[in-house]
Amino acid sequence: MGKRTKLVSLLYIIITIGFFTWFIMVMIPHLKYNLSSFDKEYLQYYSDKFVFVGDEEYPPFSFNMNSMTKGYEADIIRAFKEELNIDLTYKQMNWSEAIEALERGEISVITGMQITEERKEKYLFSDPYLVTTQAIVAPRELGDVSVEDLQYLRIIAQKNSITHDIALENNAGEIIIAKDPLEAMELLINGEGDVWIENNMTALYYLRLYNENHSYNIKILEETTGHYAMALSKDNSMLADIINRVIYTLHKKGTIGILDNKWFGIVGHRPFQEIPRYFYITFFSYILLTCMFLFYLWNTTLHYQLNKKTNDLKKTNHLLQEERENIANLLEGIATAFATAIDYRDAYTGNHSKRVARLSIKTAEEMGLSQKDVFDTYVGALLHDVGKVGIPDNILNKTGPLTPEEYNIIKQHPVIGAKILDVIKSYDTIRNAVYYHHERWDGGVNTPFPSYLGTVKEEEIPLAARIIAVADAFDAMTTDRPYRKALDLSEAIKRIEIDSGKQFDPNVVTSFLKIIALEEGEAII
Repeated sequence: MGKRTKLVSLLYIIITIGFFTWFIMVMIPHLKYNLSSFDKEYLQYYSDKFVFVGDEEYPPFSFNMNSMTKGYEADIIRAFKEELNIDLTYKQMNWSEAIEALERGEISVITGMQITEERKEKYLFSDPYLVTTQAIVAPRELGDVSVEDLQYLRIIAQKNSITHDIALENNAGEIIIAKDPLEAMELLINGEGDVWIENNMTALYYLRLYNENHSYNIKILEETTGHYAMALSKDNSMLADIINRVIYTLHKKGTIGILDNKWFGIVGHRPFQEIPRYFYITFFSYILLTCMFLFYLWNTTLHYQLNKKTNDLKKTNHLLQEERENIANLLEGIATAFATAIDYRDAYTGNHSKRVARLSIKTAEEMGLSQKDVFDTYVGALLHDVGKVGIPDNILNKTGPLTPEEYNIIKQHPVIGAKILDVIKSYDTIRNAVYYHHERWDGGVNTPFPSYLGTVKEEEIPLAARIIAVADAFDAMTTDRPYRKALDLSEAIKRIEIDSGKQFDPNVVTSFLKIIALEEGEAII
C-alpha cells in the first residue's frame, strides 16, 4: 500500500469515527440531551441571577389570574424547578415590556416566543418545544376573511408580536394596537376593529371565556405555522443548552405530555422528535464518501494493470499513427498520380495541378487551418481537374476559341470529378473542393468568368474550394495558354485584387497575396 493510499485510508477512518459518533447522538437523543451534574451545579450557582419571564396575558401559554402565575409555560418552569431541585425566578409581565427587558439584559429568558428569521438575528433560541399557528378572528357576518382582505379592514394586533408583523406584511388598512390579547378581544367585541389576528390557541381561549365562540369565525393561517421556543440573549448559549436538556428530560418522563393535555387537550408535536433534514443529507453524503473510498481502493489495486495496459495502448496508437501516415502518403501519391495523368492530357497546363496544390497548401497554412484541413485542401487541389478525364481530347486541347456547346462540356469537369471521388469515403472535404472550385464568391453566372454550377455563394462554398479557386486562377493567368501569353506577376496580382469580393473570397485573397509577397522573386511556379 502506497503512502498516498495510507493517508486516504487514515482520513476515511477519522471521518467514519466522527460520523458514527454524530449518528448515535442524532438517533439516540438522550445521549445529547442527558443532564449532567455540572449542568445542575451551574444552575444552582447562578440561579439567583437567572430570571425567567412569561407574558402576563397570553392564555393558555402564560397569564396571571388572581395574582398567581398560570399557564402552560408557568407549569413548565415549575417542572424545571422540581427536576433540577433549585429555585428559579419566574414572573410575568407585559409582552412589549418583556421584549425590552430582554434586550437590555434585565431578564435571562422569555419562556415562549415563535421563531422567525428576523428574531433569530436578535435572540438566541432554545430547541423548539411546540409548533404554533396564528389565526384571523372575524365576526361571522364578515364571512370568510383571508389575508388578501386585510388591506381593506381595521386590524387589531399586539405590538412586538407575530400578529403585528402579519398585519404589516399584508398592508392592513388600519392597525389598532392592543397591549395584550385581553384588550384585543375587548376591542373586537366593542366594534373598534374589524378583525383580530392572534395565536390560534389564545384566540380560542378568549372566545370561550367570553362565550363568543359562536359569534366569531377563526381562520387558521397555515402559512404562519412556526416553532415555539424560549428566547435568550445572544451571549447565553450555556443556559440555552441546559434548557434544551431539561425540556428533553421532561419530555422523556412524560411531564410535558401531561401539560399538553392539561392546557391544549392534545399532546403537542415536539420538533426534537423529528429526524432533521440535514441528517439525511449527511447520511447519504457519508454513503457517497464510502462508495468513493471503496472505488479509490479498487482503482489503486488496478493501477499497475492499468499502467501496463496504457503502455500497450501507447504502442498500439503509435502503430496506428504510422498506419494513418502510410494511408495519407498513399492517398497523396494516388492524388499526385491522377494530377500528373490529367496534366499529361492537357498539353498546355503541364504540372498545373502541382502548382495549384503548392499555392493552396501555403494559403491554407497562412489562414491557420488545422493540419487535417490543410491536407484535405492540398489533395483537393491536386485532384481539382480530375474530372477532365471525361472531357474529349479535341475539346480539352483545342487551340482556338471554344463554342458555347464545347464550353458547357468543359464546365462539367467539376461534376465528373466529384462523381469519380464519390467512391472515396470519409473524404467529403476533398470531393466538395473538387465539385465547387469554379464557383464565384458573389455567385454570378452572367459574368466573364461565371460560376460553373451557380448553386452556392460566399460562405456556402467550402473553404477548400475557395482557396483552390484563387490558386487555380492565379496559375492560369501566369502560364501560357493557346489563346494568350502568360501575364506578368504584377498584372496577375492586380486582377486577383480587382476580383476580391466578386469572383474570390476576400479573406482567401488577403492570405494568398501575403504568401505571394513573401515569395516574390522565388521560383514558386
